[in-house]
Amino acid sequence: LLSRFDRTGKVIAQYHYVDALITETTIPKFTAKSKVPGQIRLKLNAASMTVVSNPSNTAPVDLRALRRQKKWLPCNFSFDIYGIPATAIAGMDSFTIRKRDPYRQRQGTEPAAVEMPNLKFSSNEGTAQPFLDYFEDFVIVGNNEEDKEKSGSLVFLNPARDKELLRVNFFNLGIF
Repeated sequence: LLSRFDRTGKVIAQYHYVDALITETTIPKFTAKSKVPGQIRLKLNAASMTVVSNPSNTAPVDLRALRRQKKWLPCNFSFDIYGIPATAIAGMDSFTIRKRDPYRQRQGTEPAAVEMPNLKFSSNEGTAQPFLDYFEDFVIVGNNEEDKEKSGSLVFLNPARDKELLRVNFFNLGIF
């Protein structure tokens, strides 16, 4: 169920999804300087959807309370690649995780394949040495077997940066 509101907080439409699957999740760009509220975008694939305009059985939402709520900012993040100091990461580009062929998943014939893009992140020059060392070993020397791949996590933090809001874990990270 997804609801749409007018400027007064009254529900003006409700979208009822049946057998919906999330097929794409887009994570915004992270940078230590960003002051624009972040948004995670989802794309749904539903077997069916009905729209109810001006539903009568819903209570209005207190929009003043929503306006007082602190917005999540992409500058409040932690991106850790285990084995590399966390201070080495200055920012990360937006990325989208996709599920291919959700129809087969919905039918139960097979799980949907997940398409994970390459992650692009930046490092300050003064803290880049751990990445340069990893690149040298993994790419140039050729120590790139599966046991040399790394794990990591992207953590969304609250404005005080003392509480975890969401965590995305990564596995089999390499460098090129």
